[in-house]
Amino acid sequence: MKKKIVFLVALGLCTYPVYKKVTKLQKEDNFIKECKKQILALGYEIKDSWCFNLPENNYLEFTFTDYKNVNYTVVFNKIDNRIVSIKEV
Repeated sequence: MKKKIVFLVALGLCTYPVYKKVTKLQKEDNFIKECKKQILALGYEIKDSWCFNLPENNYLEFTFTDYKNVNYTVVFNKIDNRIVSIKEV
């Protein structure tokens, strides 16, 4: 019985950091999805995109190319969940 309890505690201690990391990555992925959704709502088309994102920052820098091969850089505020600026590069 004691071994089972120790095993369950050890299993919990091992899996919690993985759970925490996966949850953090899902949250950051949701910011990217929300940014893309707002870009599309503004009438832009996304052919290709890439993201410069640090989880500790309050903003997301998102760059995309449209079907006319024009590059845009978007700054997305993670706190307000809104686009701060869109600039053609």
